[in-house]
Amino acid sequence: MSEPVDDKIQRNQLSDIYRRHWGRLCAYVRAQFGSGPPDPEDVVQQVFEKFASLDNAHQVRSPKAFLNRMAHNVVISEKRRQATRHQYAESARQEDVDSGGYDLNPERVFIAEEQFSMVQQAIAQMPEKRRRILLMNRVHGLSYAEIARQLGVSGTAIKKQMYKAIRELDAVVQQQHSEEGTQS
Repeated sequence: MSEPVDDKIQRNQLSDIYRRHWGRLCAYVRAQFGSGPPDPEDVVQQVFEKFASLDNAHQVRSPKAFLNRMAHNVVISEKRRQATRHQYAESARQEDVDSGGYDLNPERVFIAEEQFSMVQQAIAQMPEKRRRILLMNRVHGLSYAEIARQLGVSGTAIKKQMYKAIRELDAVVQQQHSEEGTQS
């Protein structure tokens, strides 16, 4: 079964826009906002994903200007999210300090070591590919785009594997918290 001619033309136009603007757009993001975070390649990937999902992408008169504005908006949104996360983390840290949360009594140390051990075990039991992707991102600090390039897979595949890994680790931590609640 062949695809409609219009879809094929639109896909070819999108591929052409991607080839013409990918490098330039990465350089634009890097020049405007630095090399990260967020990683310029990740930003540009998000931009093209959004652009490709538009119903009328083929009707955009100036793809260069449109893509630049989309990249700018993605970076600003990401910077806002990072600022919110930073404020939350700082607030939580201050709350811990104010409440004496850094009191390293033997019980707290034991619980932390037990949680760490459970997380290590969960990571060790992950499929090799998922474990490798998780470690590349969270331990070595590589972006999804960098991991995708190194492993020769798509950014979407990396996102899916990271989602599954984080979900698995979250389940381990939630289980630990629920067990602590029943032991109190």
